[in-house]
Amino acid sequence: MSATNISRIERGLVSPPPGDVIERIAEVLDAPADQLARAAGIMLSNTSPDIDLEEAIVGDPTLDADEREFLLSALRLVRKRPS
Repeated sequence: MSATNISRIERGLVSPPPGDVIERIAEVLDAPADQLARAAGIMLSNTSPDIDLEEAIVGDPTLDADEREFLLSALRLVRKRPS
């Protein structure tokens, strides 16, 4: 992937790459692929189900403050619900 394309992704001009490309980038950078994917607003198919949902919501750059608060409130409500 070229530096120009990465810059376009960072500026929101093009969509993030698919999961397999993120995994390859993570490998080259020696970085956790799930964190790069989360920063890109996607979830890899092999992501652990133990992902911290609150952290994912708070760290999602595609959400505005109202959306973030709505999702956090919904998550708290679901977690309080008896099983």
